[in-house]
Amino acid sequence: MWLLLALLVLAAARPWARAESHWCYQTQVEPSNFTCLGPDKWGSSCQKDNQSPINIATAKAQVDPKLGDFHFSGYDTKQKWAIQNNGHSVMVLLEDKATISGGGLAARYRAKQLHLHWSNVLDMGSEHSFDGERFAMEMHIVHEKESGTSKNKNQDHKDDIAVLAFMVEAGCKKNNNFQPLVEALTYIPRPNMNTMMNQSFSISDLLPKKESLKHYFRYLGSLTTPDCDEKVVWTVFQEPIQLHENQVHRAQPRVQPPPPSSPEIIPLGVGLAIWDSTSPPGGANTSPSCSLVIVRIEIVILGAPVMAQWVKNLTNTYEDVGLIPGLAQWVKDQALLRAAV
Repeated sequence: MWLLLALLVLAAARPWARAESHWCYQTQVEPSNFTCLGPDKWGSSCQKDNQSPINIATAKAQVDPKLGDFHFSGYDTKQKWAIQNNGHSVMVLLEDKATISGGGLAARYRAKQLHLHWSNVLDMGSEHSFDGERFAMEMHIVHEKESGTSKNKNQDHKDDIAVLAFMVEAGCKKNNNFQPLVEALTYIPRPNMNTMMNQSFSISDLLPKKESLKHYFRYLGSLTTPDCDEKVVWTVFQEPIQLHENQVHRAQPRVQPPPPSSPEIIPLGVGLAIWDSTSPPGGANTSPSCSLVIVRIEIVILGAPVMAQWVKNLTNTYEDVGLIPGLAQWVKDQALLRAAV
């Protein structure tokens, strides 16, 4: 079964997406495109020890009472957001209008953009996993640290960026709050395209219920695209967002079947230490059973067709996980975990 979901990745006119690197995914590497650097040329910085994403082994988590509730400011502001295809990805630009603090963070962070990671295989699209279990999609809200707000100088430069990560399940219930985003994606299938959403929504509209935001995992890791800088404080929430499968199919008319391809595997480093905000309830979440349409999809990036192609390949130490061909990554399967409440 092939599942089409939207992608919005880290790569805008920000320090963590340097234009001069000309990085690309493996399917974009062609003999005539000598300036395109595939994953094997992303550099040693993408193979260090504190790389993301990781598998979260919940049974090994330890509660950290220092991790409390988040304080969200501006998350309830409704507006018609701009959405942009920059050649690598598509993203919603959040215009610095929202901030987060608390939640064990050592500073206040301002929202820059949000994006989604997806797969063409049901329940295989998330970057992170819980006890080896993945989800249909993963949403990231990316924030930058506000200057002068840090309370932990020893941790500076390890937490310049704060990412809130939410798993997304594909099920039978329509998520009306996601509909403006789903519709907007159909209008920007190619690089250098942008549009405004037809309907207003707030960041909070996309999130699970407020009470569930108390349950999350925390670790210091990296960006998942070049230069893979290890300067990200990750918050991975346990409660998934629900999305109806038909909302995924809504974007199909704007894309076409791509040629088959195999993902390039990027070996990463050893496991990371993670804090959990609460004692996890335990057990993997399961999606409601729905009939799915078999879909193969294409998004044109840098002039080349790209398809989300997944491979499940477990070994004793690593687990194969990816976004699209060329961005598959070795995820730490035996991560050392510590947890928060």
